[in-house]
Amino acid sequence: KDYIGDDSHFYVLDGQKDPLLCGNGSDAGHCPEGYICVKAGRNPNYGYTSFDTFSWAFLSLFRLMTQDYWENLYQLTLRAAGKTYMIFFVLVIFLGSFYLVNLILAVVAMAYEEQNQATLEEAEQKEAEFQQMLEQLKKQQEEAQAVAAASAASRDFSGIGGLGELLESSSEASKLSSKSAKEWRNRRKKRRQRDHSEGHNRGEADRFPKSESEDSVKRRSFLFSM
Repeated sequence: KDYIGDDSHFYVLDGQKDPLLCGNGSDAGHCPEGYICVKAGRNPNYGYTSFDTFSWAFLSLFRLMTQDYWENLYQLTLRAAGKTYMIFFVLVIFLGSFYLVNLILAVVAMAYEEQNQATLEEAEQKEAEFQQMLEQLKKQQEEAQAVAAASAASRDFSGIGGLGELLESSSEASKLSSKSAKEWRNRRKKRRQRDHSEGHNRGEADRFPKSESEDSVKRRSFLFSM
C-alpha cells in the first residue's frame, strides 16, 4: 500500500502535473510498459475533477456545460472510463451547452432590453418633466407679460383720465369765470339802471317843490293885486 501510494512510482508525462490516467476497460487508456493500472493517488486538477460524489460530478458537469477547458475533462474521462462516454460529452456539449449558452444569451439580452427600456422610460419621463417645466415657465412668462401690459394700460388710462379731468376742470373753471363775469356785468348794469332811476326820481322830486313855490308866489301876487 505504501508502494502504491508513493508518488515517485506514478507515470507522469513531460510538462504535466498530474499522473497519466488509465483504465481497465477494453476501450480505456492503457498504461505504458512496466506499469500497471491501479486506483491510487488524488484526482486530477488538484482533486477537483472527479465523478466520485454528486457535488464533484455537478461541478464537472457545470465545467463541461460552460466549456471551461472542457477538452481536458473529455480526454481524462475517455482515458479513465472508455470511449463509450464520448456520447455523453457529445450530448452535453452540443445540446446542454448550446441550450445553456442560448439561455444565458437570452437572459443577457432580456436584461439588456429591460435596461434599455428602463433607460428609455427614464429619458421619456425626464423629457416630459422638462417639457412640463418649459410649459410652466412659458405660462409664467405669459402671465408676467399680461400683468405688465395690464399695468401699462392702467397707467396710460390713468394718465388720459387725469388729463380729461384737468381739461374738464379747466373748462368748468372757464365756464364759472365766464358766468361770474356775466353776472358781474349784469349786476353792474342793474346798479347803473338803479342809479339812473334814483337820479331821475330825485330830479322829479326837486321839480315838484319849485312848481309849488311858483304857484304860491302867483297866489300871493294875486292876493296882493286884489
